[in-house]
Amino acid sequence: MKTQPLRGMKILIPRTEEDADSSAEIIKKLGGDPIPVKAVEIEYTEDLAKVDELLRKINEYHWVVFTSRNGVRIFADSMKKLGLVPYSIKCRIAAVCPSTTIEAMNKGLSVSFTPSRYLTETLAYELPDVKGSKILLIRSRNADDKMRKILTQRGAYVDEVRPYAVKPVSDINPRCGFEAIILTSPSVVDAIRRSRKIMEEIEKGALVCCIGPVTARAARKLGIRTDLVAEEHSFPGVVNALAERVVKGAGRT
Repeated sequence: MKTQPLRGMKILIPRTEEDADSSAEIIKKLGGDPIPVKAVEIEYTEDLAKVDELLRKINEYHWVVFTSRNGVRIFADSMKKLGLVPYSIKCRIAAVCPSTTIEAMNKGLSVSFTPSRYLTETLAYELPDVKGSKILLIRSRNADDKMRKILTQRGAYVDEVRPYAVKPVSDINPRCGFEAIILTSPSVVDAIRRSRKIMEEIEKGALVCCIGPVTARAARKLGIRTDLVAEEHSFPGVVNALAERVVKGAGRT
């Protein structure tokens, strides 16, 4: 692949403010022109207080499972508030994808397991030593119940806490047009379909790139065309898939 296959390509990144900078850097490394735009924001729920409560007995669990960086951040903030240090966490930690793993490592937490595909259902099916284990899931209120059901069916005792929700921003206004847009979650899909400017650019032919099948299904359900679904379900994975498409000559509008 060329060193900078996305050279000059304007790519819209609708994400949270917290994720915008790191996402933009990945695109810049391949020569692209990232256009970060705040599309969703994190809203804490009443379950936030439960994280403190569960952390006080965290070593009663065999596994703590993170399905996003947001969950890791909340967990780490709670640890700091309670005066806990990472080495006091004796249970094993699972993360859904490399970016979540890196976030955990940056907080001093050691991740024992990441699934073969970066999907929550795959994580639930592949998590080892589940039968008879006590598992804590830290998830978004937006998430479905599939993980808990799969793990319960596999013989685990599951506690689930949902200390945050991902909320669409009401007014998304990109600074300019774009040639591609990267969708990273169903919440982001819900947010961008409310923006007339974004939908007009998609209708003009901007490439719609989805991080994985769950996001792609959400887009299609809302009538949004999907041009690319990454096989590696991570932000670098979808950016690399876009780069490969451009190199093959099927990418630019």
